Amino acid sequence: MSVTASNGGDTILITSSGGQFSVVIDNTTYGPFTSINNIQVTGGSAGDVITVLLSGNTPVNITVLGGAGNDVILAANGASAANAGGYSFVDGGAGNDLIGTGWGNDIVLGGDGNDSVVGGGGRDLIIGGLGSDLLVGNIDEDIIIAGYTSHDADRDALLAIMAEWTSTRTYSQRVANIRDGSGTASRANGNAFFNPDGPSRTVFDDAATDLLFGGAGNDWFFFNADAADRDFILDQRPNEQVADVDLEA
Repeated sequence: MSVTASNGGDTILITSSGGQFSVVIDNTTYGPFTSINNIQVTGGSAGDVITVLLSGNTPVNITVLGGAGNDVILAANGASAANAGGYSFVDGGAGNDLIGTGWGNDIVLGGDGNDSVVGGGGRDLIIGGLGSDLLVGNIDEDIIIAGYTSHDADRDALLAIMAEWTSTRTYSQRVANIRDGSGTASRANGNAFFNPDGPSRTVFDDAATDLLFGGAGNDWFFFNADAADRDFILDQRPNEQVADVDLEA
């Protein structure tokens, strides 16, 4: 299923119940639709309100591309941890966006602008992008990056990293595998790394002050600790990994 907004600032709501999906665009209802495995919503050039709220345990992957404008996006897959069937991939794009996700192991890119991102249940990957952002991991073990990475435009690389992050390996092994491949003999992320140091680094600061809050679980933070526009981790625990990142050379 693919839904594209106009350029006038739309309100889009997609819901599911009992295997049937309905779409409401600016108070006009379409559907019901069945046999849906993937949903993509593409925003327009103005600020959109996009809500994808799915129930049941049918595996459905959600993609929301916010586009330009100040968007409000909720991409929630499953009513509980037990029936979170798929994952959400959200790219807020340009603008000051408000983004939330539900159950499932989700990927969120804030994009340009001063964004607020709140993850849900599951192991999430949250990348703030440019601008002063508020990034909240919420429940479970999350990767929270104040700036941006070399992989932001490479969805396959991000999915490979998430395959490792959501594996059954220990927290320390997953961190080492994603950082430089040193955790275990085999890894799910291949040659996609979040390396904060050296000439091969892939994570960079955005020269803006960001606020990071991990929530429950052992999180992994990437932030700028020592520049004028430093970032702040609001709830770092002693056993959580942190990486100090710098501006791209």
